[in-house]
Amino acid sequence: MKLSANFWDFVVALAIGAIGTARLNAMFPGPWWFVVGIAMPLVFAALCAGIATGSFIAFYVVPFLSQNNVL
Repeated sequence: MKLSANFWDFVVALAIGAIGTARLNAMFPGPWWFVVGIAMPLVFAALCAGIATGSFIAFYVVPFLSQNNVL
């Protein structure tokens, strides 16, 4: 079973978020860092997924459709 690149982007983003969260908590104790630590990796993963999807459409789907006279 091959996992998609988006999945690994998400895993890396969560790892970065976890490390960043631990460092923030050490510097500024409080509840808000937990929200930042969870939200930032999700935003990062969404951006990675969006970039991957956009580049796939731009470089594979559009040329394929234009070759077949769809566009």
